[in-house]
Amino acid sequence: MGFRMIYDALTKSKLLQKTYKDLGGMNRECKKIFEQSFLCLVQNRDKEALELSNEDKKINKYEVNIRNSILGYLAVNTAPDLNAALTLTSVVIDHERIGDYCKIIAQLGLLYPAKFEDDEYIDIINNMKDTIVEQFDLAYAAFEESDIEKAKNVIDSYSGIKTLHDAIVHKLNKEKEIEINKAITYASLGIYLRRISAHLKNICTSVVKPFPEIGFEKKDF
Repeated sequence: MGFRMIYDALTKSKLLQKTYKDLGGMNRECKKIFEQSFLCLVQNRDKEALELSNEDKKINKYEVNIRNSILGYLAVNTAPDLNAALTLTSVVIDHERIGDYCKIIAQLGLLYPAKFEDDEYIDIINNMKDTIVEQFDLAYAAFEESDIEKAKNVIDSYSGIKTLHDAIVHKLNKEKEIEINKAITYASLGIYLRRISAHLKNICTSVVKPFPEIGFEKKDF
């Protein structure tokens, strides 16, 4: 089943319409927390970092509400669209994982305090962050507008994120005098940014692929 058919199924059911709207809200909340957590780390905002756990609870609440809506839809329909329900469930899980990684980014500065200075690492990290912010917006639009091209843009841009992350690892491997806290922070942040981007890619594969292939590319199987 193509996403256009799933989109039609979602928008025809009142219960799934609410779910679809909540999913958009979940995306916007994830993006907000991502930007906040990044600032908490690079600008050493420890108090805000501690408070972000409450923001993460909003994402968890979205997940619970969406699950309830999906269960309600399946319960009251004699012939429910299982593909649409399963696709929504998969997308919600990816958003929840993003929220977890955002919270970890905010806490990274508490665990491994390191001063962020203008250097080649920060240039790479900022590039990754800017790409991910754009991915959030494209993913949101892909679902709102049933736009396959925007979904493909997110999927394609993930390769750029991988390249940037590899660049951080390569530079760290060559370093001889970097402070241990700074090295741990850069290495960990690179991994978390890559994982967030990967989940956004997974979300967008649901727009262009059938449910069994969500999160995968042809080369993966």
